[in-house]
Amino acid sequence: MTLDEYLSKGAKTTSALAREVGLSPTSIWRLRHGKQMPPLETMVKIAAATGNAVTPNDFAGITA
Repeated sequence: MTLDEYLSKGAKTTSALAREVGLSPTSIWRLRHGKQMPPLETMVKIAAATGNAVTPNDFAGITA
């Protein structure tokens, strides 16, 4: 699942996710819309914050 799909489902707000992973809402927007690729550490934090709904593989476009 992409970050955009996850946030579009309303599971969390952009601001809430940003607080959890230590980023600004603007940074989350960039990640959500593919404007920036996060470092691995941030991908791992996002995976944890989303209950592994969004994994590092999702950012890389790798499907199982």
